[in-house]
Amino acid sequence: MAFDSWSLLDAARTLVAEDDPTPSHCARAISTTYYAIFQHVCCSASDLLIGGPDVELKRAKAHLMRSIPHKVLKKRLGYAQNSDWGFPSDLVDFANTFCTLQKHRHDADYDVGSAFSKADVLSHIADAHCAMTAYDAESEKHRKAFIVWAILDKPDV
Repeated sequence: MAFDSWSLLDAARTLVAEDDPTPSHCARAISTTYYAIFQHVCCSASDLLIGGPDVELKRAKAHLMRSIPHKVLKKRLGYAQNSDWGFPSDLVDFANTFCTLQKHRHDADYDVGSAFSKADVLSHIADAHCAMTAYDAESEKHRKAFIVWAILDKPDV
């Protein structure tokens, strides 16, 4: 893979590395930060459900990662706060950070009236970094249950 979630966070930091980054750089950094946490979900799904770096399974991994829709994932993760699901708090926090960043990404990409300062961007990057780190520290069984719940919607039959 040409990039991973952590390198996307680095790219977001680079966009606002100047003392006074342009509004375009700040908006792009917000969008890139969201894509970092989205990529984290996709890579986690691939690793947990298909397995590690098995070259023979590259097509299956790519298929799974390209099959995860942003809108559905946001909807599902928006439900994670419900204690009925029983997810550990770090996974609930990850879900909340994901949903917040997706909203900010939408604002950055489509709301011409939105503006983000360098401080805003760095705060969101830090939130994503903390959420991703805590997610990775969670037990594999909880991450696997969370990912399956997040990406597979049960049909209403």
